[in-house]
Amino acid sequence: MSDHGYHSLDLDRLGTPRILVLGDLMLDEYIWGSVSRISPEAPVPVIAGRMRELKAGGAGSVVENLAVLGARVQVCGVIGDDEPGERFAEILSRQGVSHRGLVRRAGRTTTQKIRVMASVQQAHRAQQQVCRVDFEDIQAPDESELRDIERYLDEVFEEPPSVVLMSDYEKGLLSPEVIASVVRRAKSCGVPVLVDPGRSVDYGRYRGATLICPNRFESEQATDMELRGEEDYEVCARRLLESLELESVALTLDREGIFLFKRDGSSQHFGTRARAVTDVAGAGDMVLSLLGLAVG
Repeated sequence: MSDHGYHSLDLDRLGTPRILVLGDLMLDEYIWGSVSRISPEAPVPVIAGRMRELKAGGAGSVVENLAVLGARVQVCGVIGDDEPGERFAEILSRQGVSHRGLVRRAGRTTTQKIRVMASVQQAHRAQQQVCRVDFEDIQAPDESELRDIERYLDEVFEEPPSVVLMSDYEKGLLSPEVIASVVRRAKSCGVPVLVDPGRSVDYGRYRGATLICPNRFESEQATDMELRGEEDYEVCARRLLESLELESVALTLDREGIFLFKRDGSSQHFGTRARAVTDVAGAGDMVLSLLGLAVG
């Protein structure tokens, strides 16, 4: 049965569950300023810097969202023994989130994304992203890191969390082996597993999870179909649900909101309100965070 009406989430009713977040952790740095002139060295803008801002990115954004919303959060991921890794850990500390699940390794580079955000005052243009610089080390966990991850998971599942969230940015942590280990543990305890999938990975690695929440592009890539309306949303979601043995699929459809399809054939469409957006980074992280709270 399909419900094509629009629905909203009541944040006051989401509670304070204990949530485990696994995924690719990164440090987001924003440099804010305004375009002052064109450089004499090259045809590029010169930015008059005004402010620098550090945030937890990737799966860390999910952690930060959940902490702000009142959840009790545990996090597991790999970072480097470097300055960006230290800054990332400090951000978690300020949110009251434990470091026990952070696997730190010398020689590994903590993923860092630096975004330059600038306005053009003379043209009365709002802030927009001018460029982004990425520092990253894309690799699956080595044997030592895997042992540390498994030990932490053993510890966490002694008193199972309410829900497990996995945020896959394709930086290496969520290998098929890690995902299978988490899904196996969670299923044995009756704990739901929600996944924000990667863009280009084989979705078969997510088989057995409770729910995945791909965006429009990811959904089209995974099913080889174009999403043009409500009927397409349902066909796409059903394909993913059946092929991956899921309980639910939440398609995130930018301005069209979220289309939730369940194993019993029912569906709901959660609408959005139009907003002027200068940076879309973290939109999927917020969706995963809210779904985790709702399920937990």
